[in-house]
Amino acid sequence: MAPELPKPDIRPQLRKLVEWYDDVLERIASGALVEPGVAERLKEQREFAARHLELLETDEESSQATE
Repeated sequence: MAPELPKPDIRPQLRKLVEWYDDVLERIASGALVEPGVAERLKEQREFAARHLELLETDEESSQATE
């Protein structure tokens, strides 16, 4: 049996992706003409992205505290 390899920490890449997604949503919301209901969905998506960024930050802080 092969030894289990340590899993890479992908949180920095995930953070960049979620930040990029939030930036795209912000740009769309600030200047785009959207159909009815789209603005609400954009707001929900931005809240979703913000929540994930908070979770990533909390997880990174807790892993640094244990090191």
